[in-house]
Amino acid sequence: MDASKDTMAVRGLCVQPAFSVSSLVSSVQPSISSCATILRTQLSSQRHQLLCCCGSVSESCSAFTNHERARAGRRSNIVGQFSRTGLNLESFGSNRTSRRTVFSMSSAGPSDAQTLSMEEQEFIRTEEKINSHQRAAARLEREVEARTVVDRLANGILSTISKKSGGYPVPSMVPYAVEESGTILLCVSGLSPHTVDLEANPKCALLVAKDLNDRSDLVVTLISEASDVPEHDIEQAKSTFLKKHPGAFWVDFGDFKMVRLDPKQVRCVSGIVIGTASVSLFSGELFKCAAIDPISQFSGPIAHHMNEDHADQTKTIVEKSVGVKVDSALITDVDSLGFYVLSQREGNPLRLRIPFPRKAESRKDVKQLIVELLGGGASPEK
Repeated sequence: MDASKDTMAVRGLCVQPAFSVSSLVSSVQPSISSCATILRTQLSSQRHQLLCCCGSVSESCSAFTNHERARAGRRSNIVGQFSRTGLNLESFGSNRTSRRTVFSMSSAGPSDAQTLSMEEQEFIRTEEKINSHQRAAARLEREVEARTVVDRLANGILSTISKKSGGYPVPSMVPYAVEESGTILLCVSGLSPHTVDLEANPKCALLVAKDLNDRSDLVVTLISEASDVPEHDIEQAKSTFLKKHPGAFWVDFGDFKMVRLDPKQVRCVSGIVIGTASVSLFSGELFKCAAIDPISQFSGPIAHHMNEDHADQTKTIVEKSVGVKVDSALITDVDSLGFYVLSQREGNPLRLRIPFPRKAESRKDVKQLIVELLGGGASPEK
């Protein structure tokens, strides 16, 4: 690449139907940052934007993301050039000789109406409505959500530095329990490779996810240091572990011992592939001090009842709250600030956050808040 020409190559990928454009920048010359039109490329926290530009150009770039998503029904590649005077992007499939221009603009910037059909413009408006609602939807603080999820679940993937494999990390599925202090308890066998690994190197990580097949849901990784539970704490540790795993008869076996993981850092990832990607990294102390959301313990029964007996009402709530039509909506999780639903819209899955009008104080209060949601909100799209 010739930096003196103030251009840079960009490659991207359109993936349908779950996500539209992922920016893959091959190289950026330092001189580009001073370009009059283009500031830089970046990934939006709400959805992937291929470009991030100055002024009104940014809106055009955002429109391009949805424009290509509206048109593409297959995988396609995006290639183009930035310069001081403009931008041109072309799309091509596996046959590189067949290209078409999908977006073009000069410094003046053509209007979206010149590029998009009315149907595509309506698609973009609907997407923006959904994204705007989701950005504003109240959620638990990240450390509270992480602590709540880890406390509710019972199994995770423990990664240790393998002594046998020459220092490579090796994962194992393990049952765990959480102490009131926020530390994690394991009951491990001396015959297990991960026990040998922890004795040689106590640094490890425990990954916890509600559904390993759903990358849009929250995944929590506890970057931790392991140590044997002291003799004076063993009986209490066993009792805590047995409350979570009543059938764990092996806790008293001679070759098993109680191990405590002390979280040093916590990483939370959610919203992958659905356009609301979020990554958080915070201290283990923040995790350990976080309170467990009091409503989340009722999430399963509430969701089951609503999905079995009141699915139509849930659909109505989604349409009133978000302001768009959906084919169906099932509640997946409930907490004190709202709930998550898995909706179907035009044949595609759509995971949404629906906030309560106020914080729920009890399980009974959740019922009242659901009634309030049914009685008001934005009008669904026509």
